[in-house]
Amino acid sequence: METKLDHIEKGIEALFLWISELKESQKKTDEQLNRTDAQLRKTIEKLEKTGVNLGDLGILQGEIAKELFYRNVKYLFKPLSAI
Repeated sequence: METKLDHIEKGIEALFLWISELKESQKKTDEQLNRTDAQLRKTIEKLEKTGVNLGDLGILQGEIAKELFYRNVKYLFKPLSAI
């Protein structure tokens, strides 16, 4: 026959088992979060580099457009500069 004390001891054992499982689960979650954080840092670095590259590309395209425009219309301004 199970006494109240036996019942309490089983409850405490179950509680300790649950706490142990919870700690293990938390450890796995922490490891996954650390991996996710590392991946996010890499992704942010790539995005920042991409942003810089796109900005540089925009500047370069602007310079090319300006040069092409000037080459194609400079003859229009020669008569004005002679005045």
